[in-house]
Amino acid sequence: DPAPYDYFPFFYSRIFGLSWVFHGLAPPGSKVVPFGLPAALEAAPKGEAAKFGAYWVDAEGRVAGVFLESGSNDENAAAKAVAKARVAAPGDLGEQGAGFLLAAAAKL
Repeated sequence: DPAPYDYFPFFYSRIFGLSWVFHGLAPPGSKVVPFGLPAALEAAPKGEAAKFGAYWVDAEGRVAGVFLESGSNDENAAAKAVAKARVAAPGDLGEQGAGFLLAAAAKL
């Protein structure tokens, strides 16, 4: 018998100098925790790319989805791992930003 299909949502887009990924789910009732927006808004008029994104935290306080703009290959892989493992979201998730991904994925 073949192994059951392990479905895990993944979306991405690349256009011009922008590249984003979304791993996981955005469950109904989840809380969106954005990060990196002030830096991105400051960099945009200069034609620079800045890392920003958002976490979707479910009702149990776990990261269910991750949106990441301008992430490295390691950060994109960590985004998938964190969302798939449903890692517990710390209270300062927005302040940790993309740095949370690598730290949390290293503990899996």
